[in-house]
Amino acid sequence: MTLLSCRLRWYAYETGRLLLRHWKALLLILMLLSPAMSPVLEQTRILGAPVLATLSPQHGAIWRCAWLMLLEGSTVLWFLIQRNAIDGGALMAYFRTLPLRPSQLRRTNLAVLLLADTPLLLPILAATFALAAQPQRALHFLYVLNLLLTALGAQLSVLERSWRRGPWLLPANLLLVAGLDAHGAVSLILLSTGALAGLWMVLTPADAARAMHLPACLRGSSIAPGKGSRQWGLLRLPPLLRLSARILFDRYRNTSLVRGLVLLLLLIGAIVLMQIWHFDSRALPLTLIVEALMALICANAYRDLLREHIRAAPYRVSLPISPAALARADSLVVVLA
Repeated sequence: MTLLSCRLRWYAYETGRLLLRHWKALLLILMLLSPAMSPVLEQTRILGAPVLATLSPQHGAIWRCAWLMLLEGSTVLWFLIQRNAIDGGALMAYFRTLPLRPSQLRRTNLAVLLLADTPLLLPILAATFALAAQPQRALHFLYVLNLLLTALGAQLSVLERSWRRGPWLLPANLLLVAGLDAHGAVSLILLSTGALAGLWMVLTPADAARAMHLPACLRGSSIAPGKGSRQWGLLRLPPLLRLSARILFDRYRNTSLVRGLVLLLLLIGAIVLMQIWHFDSRALPLTLIVEALMALICANAYRDLLREHIRAAPYRVSLPISPAALARADSLVVVLA
């Protein structure tokens, strides 16, 4: 319980600072997602549309499998965005020196993940509520349970770096798709088998060697001279641009990758939505909103560079580098990225 309480306090502290920094964006999103004056059942169908799309009979097996993989990938992306808060940070460096069993770490990770996945659980709960009136609700409930377990298993595999469980996602999704296409007892058997496979991924702890990995903040600095320095030297960048680029793409490699994926998803979503609207009068406000969100995401990259410059300030002041030149280099790298 001590481990769980410390992890939850760390998560609340880290996410609280994040929400404090982005409260304007959060307020904008809540205003855009505020429910209209439509019936409650219709609102649950809209909220659970990503989960209910797989049950549509007009889609084939290949589309369903690809859509399930996309949903699970989005949950992993949601985890990667707040990985430092979920992983426990430097706090876990102490707990991993204690004789803890991998099963204890797995239960703690699962509890923190369920708390972090609260926004992702809302579509699942809405889909479950919408499916309660369907004639085959038992099979549909098994489908929702399968999706929840496989998504949690994918997140736990990435969190604990248990890559040997990754290939199990494809058979679990294939069982789920086959169960949706089958009928009667065959469908029930396939969906139950997929649920058992997802339950195995969630409840079985990783091996001790993987479970005792160091947190990202305590690993060796990726800015140290070595092979990476020679690779960046081939780009023939000016020293200040090379410094900013290495901070952004070496030290914050995972964070920069996640931000790039979020920017790409925002761009694709805006284009698809404007095509659905046939580029009517709603296209301009949507463009402004998407550009504002993209600017907020890019501002986080600039904040990471500024944080690293502040940490290196005692050494940097001894060099003939003006703060204006450093700011220009950071801005150029962020814009190009």
